[in-house]
Amino acid sequence: MKFQSTKVIELGSCAFRQPKANHSHCRFIHGYKLTAKFWFGSEELDKNNWVVDFGGLKGLKEKLRNQFDHTTCVSADDPALPIFKELEKADACDLRIMPNGTGIERVAEYCYNAADFYIKAATNDRCWVEKVEVFEHENNSATFTKIVTPSMRFGGPEHLKYAGEPDNANVDWDAYREAEACGPQANPKDFVKSTPLHEMGEKLDPIDEKKRIDEQAEKRKEAAEKDREDEDERQRMLPGAKRNKEVGARVGAGPKSHDAGDPFAGTSWGADKPSDPYAPARG
Repeated sequence: MKFQSTKVIELGSCAFRQPKANHSHCRFIHGYKLTAKFWFGSEELDKNNWVVDFGGLKGLKEKLRNQFDHTTCVSADDPALPIFKELEKADACDLRIMPNGTGIERVAEYCYNAADFYIKAATNDRCWVEKVEVFEHENNSATFTKIVTPSMRFGGPEHLKYAGEPDNANVDWDAYREAEACGPQANPKDFVKSTPLHEMGEKLDPIDEKKRIDEQAEKRKEAAEKDREDEDERQRMLPGAKRNKEVGARVGAGPKSHDAGDPFAGTSWGADKPSDPYAPARG
């Protein structure tokens, strides 16, 4: 059993060109108000009996509009790319470099990858994107799709992998999803799981070292407090010892007097310490 739902998202007004189309005016900068239609698939519905919660697509919409709304998309191999970069420096265009090229076919591919990545992260692999169709206008459109099977697990689109960086299996997807909930994220490379240095054979992990130092300081503080308490108790038990206001009366049999007629017998206020300046007056 498979369920399917669709969503139309306006991408915005975008300018681009096909530099290799020498036979066509499409080699010149031109623009369209782009619209994309997404097909979402799922083997099971959520608790609301939805394939996708359309109200939860805000982050995806922002990501796509940031890429295409009032921007100039240029192919990475466009020979005029240096000129476009100068225009961007002059604040004359909002440049976006497309690694695989321009045209609505490539826009559809970009939208597919971005949406499939987003929806799998948002639904914990329950949903996927089956197809995307991008319209220049009512007469022109292009589609992009992939063969999707339930065994395909969420790992992020291929174009978001970077040479020399860990595989997508090492990405902290929980942190990425949390960040995506606050706004669109460019890619997951900033959410790679960190491994404590001690697990990699390092003896001094800065994070673990600080924790160790804090724990030792806390233990020293507790030991010093216990030493003070033990010393106070020792002072209380010394017969005839000089006391201060912080040392309370000793309770127990007076080591010298043992005088039952003395109302203070058995305490440090007893006859064994009649000159104690902190003892109460006897009357």
